[in-house]
Amino acid sequence: MAACIDEFRLDHTIMLDNNTPWIDDGMRSLGTPEARGRFEQRLVDIFARHDITTHG
Repeated sequence: MAACIDEFRLDHTIMLDNNTPWIDDGMRSLGTPEARGRFEQRLVDIFARHDITTHG
């Protein structure tokens, strides 16, 4: 993943609040607030490691 991030550096990374209501439509994963929070934190950690500033 790190090689991909370094190779395809983007001008802007948009990080929106996770405030979309959960709808179990069979296409989505991470159906609990805890799972969604863990995924969001994982993204934040990756962005920090690669010095990526987010905009929201």
